[in-house]
Amino acid sequence: MSIRNLFPQFIAVIAALAIPAGAAENGGAALREFLTAFFQPPPRIYAENPDFVTLRTLPDGKPFLFKPDAFRPDKRYLVLEIRSARPGTGLILFQSGKRRFRVPGDNAWHVCNIDLYKDGRAAGLGTAVNIRFLDLPGQEFGLRRFRLSPVPEGPADLEIRSAGLTETFNYPGEEREFFIHVRNHGGTAATGLTVARLAFPPGVTVLSGGAGEKFPDVPPCGFATHTVKVKAGRPLKGVFRLQLSGAGAPREAFRGPVEFDRNPQLPKAGYVPEPRPVNTRYEIGAFYFPGWETGKRWNQIRTAAPERKPLLGYYDETSPEVVDWQIKWLVENGFSFLLVDWYWNRGSRSHEHWVKAFDRARYNKYLKWAVMWANHTPPGSHSVEDQRAVTRYWIDNYFNKPYYYRIDGRPVVVIWQPGNMRRDLGPHGTHKLLHISQEMAKEAGLPGICFIAMKWPEAAVDAQAIETLKADGFSMTSIYHYMGTGDRTPANPARYDFSLVAESSPEFWNRNHKAGVLPFLPNLSTGWNDFPWHFYGGTAVENRTPELFREICRDARRFADRTGIRRLVLAPLNEWGEGSYAEPNREYKFKMYEAVRDAFATPPSGGWPLNYGPEAVGLGPYPLDPAAP
Repeated sequence: MSIRNLFPQFIAVIAALAIPAGAAENGGAALREFLTAFFQPPPRIYAENPDFVTLRTLPDGKPFLFKPDAFRPDKRYLVLEIRSARPGTGLILFQSGKRRFRVPGDNAWHVCNIDLYKDGRAAGLGTAVNIRFLDLPGQEFGLRRFRLSPVPEGPADLEIRSAGLTETFNYPGEEREFFIHVRNHGGTAATGLTVARLAFPPGVTVLSGGAGEKFPDVPPCGFATHTVKVKAGRPLKGVFRLQLSGAGAPREAFRGPVEFDRNPQLPKAGYVPEPRPVNTRYEIGAFYFPGWETGKRWNQIRTAAPERKPLLGYYDETSPEVVDWQIKWLVENGFSFLLVDWYWNRGSRSHEHWVKAFDRARYNKYLKWAVMWANHTPPGSHSVEDQRAVTRYWIDNYFNKPYYYRIDGRPVVVIWQPGNMRRDLGPHGTHKLLHISQEMAKEAGLPGICFIAMKWPEAAVDAQAIETLKADGFSMTSIYHYMGTGDRTPANPARYDFSLVAESSPEFWNRNHKAGVLPFLPNLSTGWNDFPWHFYGGTAVENRTPELFREICRDARRFADRTGIRRLVLAPLNEWGEGSYAEPNREYKFKMYEAVRDAFATPPSGGWPLNYGPEAVGLGPYPLDPAAP
C-alpha cells in the first residue's frame, strides 16, 4: 500500500503519537517508528533510550526529506523538543514558504513551536517538505518530541533577544531607560520571573527595576519587555551582564555593550538647525519606504524588535520637522537623493504622507527625491487609461518641482515590477505603457522620463532579460535589496552571515556592469532580517555591523572610480520591519551614515558637521500614539 493510501493513518500518528508507558512525551520508540515511516531515507538513529532518540545531521548539510504527501497538517503548530551541544538554526522548507527555529547550544532540552500557518490559514505544505534540524553538518542532537498540535505546547522556554539603553544618545547626569526584551518559545506562560542579576560598569547607578525586581509575565510564543531606570555620573563605555531566574529562564548570562555619551553642550534651537551639506563627486541616494505614519504601524517594531528604535523615536512621518531632520542628516553625510516607494492602483494612492511633508519641509531645497512606483498590484490594474492617468498625476504634481530628481534633465521614475505591465497588456505591454508616458512628458515640455527597472530575480544577472527591459524603454536597471552570497552557498538559506553579502557585493556589481545592455544603478546593501514582520517565517541575514557596511562603501568607491559610475544607491534606508535600514538608530547611531560620508565625501577644512539628535538642541521627541490608527 502506498504512502498516499495510508495518509489518514499517518496524520493520526503525527498528530498524536503513541506514548510508551513511562516514556516522556513521544518517547524514543515512538519517534523511531515515526521517523522510519515518514522520512526518505529514514534518519539514522545513533542512540535510543525510553525518552528520546539521538540523531546526527547529514555530513553534506542536506535536509531530511519527508515522503511525498506524508506531511499535510490539519493543525497549526509543529512542536519539536530538541537538545544540542552546539547552537544553530533549524529550517523547515515547504512549497509555499519556510520556517526557521532556534536550537540553543547549552545541551538542555528546548521546545520549538513552529507556526505552519500564514495569515491565519494553513500554509499549504504541498509535497516538497523537508527539514533541517540544525545548520551544522554532522552534528549530533537529541529529539524527544515531534508532533502537530492546534496550540503551542511545552513549558516556558525563554530567550533574551536584546537588551540595552533605550535611546540612541544617552548623557551623564540624566535618568535613562534600559530595556530587557524576552521571547517565550514555549507553550506555557512564563510567570514568577525575576531579574536575578544586572551588573553595569562602575559609574552607572540603577535607580529602579534592577536585580531582585519582578519581571513581567511572558505569554506563550509571545514577548515581554522590562524597563530599568539608570543614571551615569560620567561618559563611559563598558559591558553589562544580565541574568533572569524562574521557570524557563535561560541558563546562560546575557551581556552587551553600554555607552553613555559626552554631552555636546549645544545651544538650544527653536527649529532644526540649517543643514551643512558636504561636498562629494558622487551622487549617493537611497530607497526610502514611507510606511511610518501611524502608531499602530510602529507597534510591531516596538513589540518584536525594540533594539531597532530610530534616533527620531517611533516618529511621525507626516511632520515636516521630522523630514527636515532626515534631510539634514542625509546631506551632511553625503547623500543627494531618495527614491521613494509610491503607491498607485487604478487611481487610488497611498503612502503619500511623506511626500506631502517633504513639500512643506523648510530644507527641501537641499535634497531631491523621485517616485519608485511600487506597482505590485493585482491582475488587471494596468491599462492604457490608467497609464495616462498616473503620468498626468506625475506631470502635474511632481515633475514641475525644483527638488524632483532628474538624470540628464529627465525626471526619474523607478518601476518596481515591469512584468506586471506585461501581465496585463501582453508581451509588448510594458513598452506600450512607457511609450505613452514618454509622449505625454514631451508634450508637457520635458525631454522625456528616465525610467529605471527593478530587476528580478534581484541577485541574478541575465543579459537577455536586460535586453527585454531595454526594448521596453527603460534607461537603467537596479534592485531594491541585495542579500545574495555569490558563489558562497550558505548552509542555511534562511539564516546566514552579512559578511557573505559584503564579500559578494563587488562581484555582483561587476557582473551587472560587464553585462552591458543598460547602465546599472549599484546597490549598497543595508542588510535583511524581517523578524518583526514574519518572526521565524522569513530570512535573517545576521551579524550586520557598521564595519562590514563600511567595507561595502569602500568597495563601492573603488568600483565607482574604476568604472566611472558615480551614481549609487543604498537599498533600503528605513525598512525597519524588513531589517534593511541605515537611518540613525540606537544600534548603530550614525555609523552607517558616516561610512557613506567617509567613503564618498570630501572632509571640509573645519571638519565634518557634528552628527547629533534633536534632544541635543532641546527639540523632539516626535512620537506617535501607539493606539492611534
